Amino acid sequence: MDTESTRQEVKRAVAGVTTKAFNAPDASSTKALLAKLRRGAGKPPGEVPEIFELTLGNLSESANPQAENAVHIALTLFAVQQQGKRGNNGSVKFGRAVRQIATGETNAEVASDGVTKRFNTVLTAGSITELSVHVRGLVKQCKEAAGIDFVEFALDLYDWQFDKESIAQKWGREFWQLTKSTKIEGDNIQ
Repeated sequence: MDTESTRQEVKRAVAGVTTKAFNAPDASSTKALLAKLRRGAGKPPGEVPEIFELTLGNLSESANPQAENAVHIALTLFAVQQQGKRGNNGSVKFGRAVRQIATGETNAEVASDGVTKRFNTVLTAGSITELSVHVRGLVKQCKEAAGIDFVEFALDLYDWQFDKESIAQKWGREFWQLTKSTKIEGDNIQ
């Protein structure tokens, strides 16, 4: 299977589950689905068989391990971020959501230095396992931010496994990019 068709498979697999959760956030079936996915957070694909239907079930038999990793990590972290929320539809890129926490654009009480340090650790992760551990910590902190676009995030995770530097640069741009509302006065960015 070629890379682009695999990327589309990853996109469909994640979108199917996230859309279902957004369409019925208060349904007991949605709450059960998210609770089940959370049990897989921080664990490798294949270690929690009760979530295979959700994480692997929408991928073809020819899907590669990188696709399985991307879908598993994205969906389990989606469930972590949704805990205690009411269907926060994800529309914010990963780096931008982290920036919202680091710069205090939300009501979260998180020290910006700690968030920035953790984000930099994500950018320099050496393996998908290491990346998922550090990203999980940030996603927990991003609960107060606008919802992360987990479909795009899954594609980033898939691509990261082939080209870490490009995805690190993409996330870095999302994090450090000045927004229209950002003012530059002298050396101070506000």
